[in-house]
Amino acid sequence: MRKHFNTNWKFLIILIIFVIALLISISFDINFQVNSDGLFKAKLTCYDTDNGLNFTKTGSVSIFYGRDPSTSHLDECRDDKLIEYYCDDSLKDKYSIVVKDCNCLDGRCVID
Repeated sequence: MRKHFNTNWKFLIILIIFVIALLISISFDINFQVNSDGLFKAKLTCYDTDNGLNFTKTGSVSIFYGRDPSTSHLDECRDDKLIEYYCDDSLKDKYSIVVKDCNCLDGRCVID
């Protein structure tokens, strides 16, 4: 009986620690997810300042690891082609690139 009692207490203590850690994470607004090993890790998210494929507005894409940006890319011109970075909704945590022929100036297509 005593061994069963100790096992229950250990489980209860672990459960309480888990709940406290979860509440602390939520209160600090930390983005996290559970990976395939069952461990918590910071969540990757993508943010686009020009809201996706917008060829007439210069924007940038940032990938955030939790709350900190890990990489950023600014829309740019190369040889009269627009290199448009955007968040790919199907990938959630990655960005994609579109190359568009146009009269490109300062990371956007200029309409004549």
